[in-house]
Amino acid sequence: MEAIDWYEAEPHFTTYAEAALCEPITAAEFAAVVREYSCSLVPPLPPFLLDLVGWRGGLRMYGEWNDVAVIAELADSFVLFTWGTSA
Repeated sequence: MEAIDWYEAEPHFTTYAEAALCEPITAAEFAAVVREYSCSLVPPLPPFLLDLVGWRGGLRMYGEWNDVAVIAELADSFVLFTWGTSA
């Protein structure tokens, strides 16, 4: 959330996270979601999205056609990747 300047808690994020699937995923599955949904982002991706050293676990929060979110717990941080569309 720091990468998109969400330094303060966003009021809607708590509701979004509480309604999530919380389905366990592997590091490879996390990386596959990032690869699949980051193709329209300006390269290069931030290193923290690609470097999953210290992987402890991950969750698929959302996997809908218009809302994708995965979160990874690393040794010293959490990495959240979200993608959405209103198309």
